[in-house]
Amino acid sequence: MRSLSVLELNKQDPIKRPASSFPERADIYECDNCGADLTKHLRCPVSHSWPPYGPMRCVCQCGRAYLTGAVEWECLSTRERRERLGVIFALSLSLLVVLAIPGAFIGLLIGYLAASRMWAIRIGLIIAITPGLCMLVFEIGKISLSIWRTNALLRKKRVS
Repeated sequence: MRSLSVLELNKQDPIKRPASSFPERADIYECDNCGADLTKHLRCPVSHSWPPYGPMRCVCQCGRAYLTGAVEWECLSTRERRERLGVIFALSLSLLVVLAIPGAFIGLLIGYLAASRMWAIRIGLIIAITPGLCMLVFEIGKISLSIWRTNALLRKKRVS
């Protein structure tokens, strides 16, 4: 039902599609069998980017399985794994290099004001290294979580 609010007069109704039509664009994806909302489990592809890490299939409460648009690290080829790791390390290194200039400038400024060369070096290194290191740890964490999730699924299948 459309809202009669003045601010939302031109707003279109959300597009609803069955989950089997994924990755066709929609605002809401519903299960083909039971009509349950599966939108939060499906990840629409974004151009010029890799699919996110996550379960490749989601299973509805009625038992029907759908592709999610995500991939697990274990499902990637060796070439794609190397490529992703190379890009992650290259981006971290380039971020470190880019932030080394302002880090050195701020470190020299603080060193001049505090008259301490050691504090200047420490602050410069902290400014330069922290963002790149955080990005690297975050990405490696996502990869580790994907590997753990895949191995946990395999253990679960062996037990049952």
